[in-house]
Amino acid sequence: MLSVVLKYVLCLVIATGTVGVVAAHMGDNPMEAMDTTLRHQVRIVRQAIQHYHDQHGSYPGKDGNGDLGDHLCWRTDRKGMVGEGPEFHFGPYLSGTALPENPFVRNNFVKVVAIMPSQPDGRSAWIYSPRTGEFRANTLREADGHRHFDF
Repeated sequence: MLSVVLKYVLCLVIATGTVGVVAAHMGDNPMEAMDTTLRHQVRIVRQAIQHYHDQHGSYPGKDGNGDLGDHLCWRTDRKGMVGEGPEFHFGPYLSGTALPENPFVRNNFVKVVAIMPSQPDGRSAWIYSPRTGEFRANTLREADGHRHFDF
């Protein structure tokens, strides 16, 4: 019971932090606020992917079993199957029922690739390699001289 309460508190802290980060920058420049939000979302999803890996010994979706959002937002068993019941005691690793939206493309579609390309193609919100656990923004924009893809 205590672990469930701690998970909910952690989700509330993360959500509050996201709102606080965005609110702090909204007065300056809306694009800067979106850049900050994007950086935060990439970091949170990467942490969730790593936490999943630490508990399962593989990256989400590596076995072709479900999609990234399902693995991170729902409970899983030791093999990574999504479901309910006592054997599904891992996760969820993100709050909500889906991956966060990329604020620049306003969707959360994930392009899954075997090997991470060196360039974004801009055809989805995110790009993910279950082989390596790499997760990136799949946008063509830059902020402060850095590609979103490289955040």
